[in-house]
Amino acid sequence: APWHPEDMPKYQYDVGGSVSLYGIDHMSDTMIVTEGELDALALMSCGYNACTSTGGASSFQESWVPLFAGRSITVMFDNDPAGIKGAVRTVFTLKSCVYRWVPPRYGKDISDVLKEYGPDTVKELMTRTDNCISVNVPELVQKKQLLEYRRQLMSQVRQLSQGSIGSVFLRHMLIEINVRISRYFRPQLQGIRHGNETTRARQYPISYILQVTHNKAICPFHTESSPSFVIYTDQ
Repeated sequence: APWHPEDMPKYQYDVGGSVSLYGIDHMSDTMIVTEGELDALALMSCGYNACTSTGGASSFQESWVPLFAGRSITVMFDNDPAGIKGAVRTVFTLKSCVYRWVPPRYGKDISDVLKEYGPDTVKELMTRTDNCISVNVPELVQKKQLLEYRRQLMSQVRQLSQGSIGSVFLRHMLIEINVRISRYFRPQLQGIRHGNETTRARQYPISYILQVTHNKAICPFHTESSPSFVIYTDQ
């Protein structure tokens, strides 16, 4: 059978190699964090300062955050499911940044754009305002902050077209927030030792976790756009 480059992995690493920040020698006031080295190199060839974790989409390290202090940061990962989830993880780690994506009509990532359309299109996509979202994740350490930030994300989701990369990204942000909310409530629920399960549950109604409108809410376990989670109340 004929050999095709796409049959091979993009990157190959030595066994036992550690994750590092590629492009650290190009740090500047404005940085773009990509999913892999090829994307970082594509942006560098177009005049941008870019860096990436050498360990893949979900390997950005908390210990690198001080390197980005005071800089304007853009996170630009692949627009596939792994890239979107990795971008969410990276955004939560960096806290304040812009999430930018390649519209699917141009390909999966910025190196696809450079290969198929050239540097002028890369620069166009890096300056457009319809393929980016400004993200400022607060210190989510209290219930009130978690719930308020979730309300902000839900408001942003409603402003985006259903199924768009931005909408999917924000819905994955919501899933992460819901996970954190559940972690917040779990120890409190475990501390309630008396009474039956119904009594215990009523002390922490589901409206603490989900935004309920007309007895319906967006399911916290899926990236849907319409409320399908039905809440039944006492009659």
